[in-house]
Amino acid sequence: MLEIRKAYTPKFREQVVREYLYGTASYTELMQRYGLSSGVLGKWIKRYGAVLDEEEGSPALRKRVGELERMVGHLTMENDLLKKFAAYAQQQTSERSSIVTARTLRVSRRPADSSGLPGARIITGSGRLPLKSGKTSSLKSA
Repeated sequence: MLEIRKAYTPKFREQVVREYLYGTASYTELMQRYGLSSGVLGKWIKRYGAVLDEEEGSPALRKRVGELERMVGHLTMENDLLKKFAAYAQQQTSERSSIVTARTLRVSRRPADSSGLPGARIITGSGRLPLKSGKTSSLKSA
């Protein structure tokens, strides 16, 4: 018994592969619609699919590339923000752990009577309280 082979043009093969790659028809639908065997269709997809992807890029591939580019942009912005925050936190930590900083120096330069507490006493190194008259009195007598 003679078997009749069907001859398909390269243009037709590319069209079938495009339908599969673009998702307009499933593998089974294409086999049934055009009377193709799974082996023939598989060979066409291997042969023409790589060429079509390189030439045009499938919509699914373009969509995925777009998603990945957006994700890279988002992650880049997030990474920059985290780097800035880490530098800021490091600066704040080093300022707090330093003995003398601009902030602590400013606080220590305030006038002695500016604490705002009523009746606050200021003790000098001699253990005596300064009086308004310029004399000092002992703490023991106070």
